[in-house]
Amino acid sequence: MSARWVNLSEREPAENKQVQVIVVRGSGDGAYDIEYELATLTPRGWRFEGKPTFTRVVAWLESEQALDREELVRVPKDNLRF
Repeated sequence: MSARWVNLSEREPAENKQVQVIVVRGSGDGAYDIEYELATLTPRGWRFEGKPTFTRVVAWLESEQALDREELVRVPKDNLRF
């Protein structure tokens, strides 16, 4: 299976599993700033590995292998809903 971004509105990752996520901040004009973060979905919400600038999670990475930042950027973001 190739890596793909999964919208949170489609389904959530398994609880307590660390995944790469896309976090966003909207600018009000339809444009979004995005960042990639490591996070774990817990019963109390998202727990981030670091201290992200943005915390609105819109998608998580479904992949059988760990990807570095360059590879994350290249994973298609078609059909993501912000």
